Amino acid sequence: MWTVRIPLFCLLIATPAWAKDAKAKPPATTAELQVQVEKILKQTLTPGAGVAIVRREGPEWVAGIGLADVAAKAPVTPATLFRIGSVSKGFVSLSVLKLQLEGKLSLQDTLRSRAPELEFTNP
Repeated sequence: MWTVRIPLFCLLIATPAWAKDAKAKPPATTAELQVQVEKILKQTLTPGAGVAIVRREGPEWVAGIGLADVAAKAPVTPATLFRIGSVSKGFVSLSVLKLQLEGKLSLQDTLRSRAPELEFTNP
């Protein structure tokens, strides 16, 4: 189930580039996807991005697009590290809800009850 949704999610990120034109088609190849992402980065004045399509078996396509450091004109590579900030919260939430639906955990569980070996203090 997840092997279909993750690549679809990646393709949906690029949707605005072709959504304005009813005759335009979504990218069919990773090369076309890269062109669309480059257009979106330019339109949104975003210097660069890391993009990945991942299946259960592992990465299908990983790319760095644009610039990691505008002043130094250093390109984004697949190894470029980004601060992801709050983006990961959505993925964690979706994963927790999926596990809850599968009966593998309860939303009432505490972190300590699920992973007692983890040291966690929140002053």
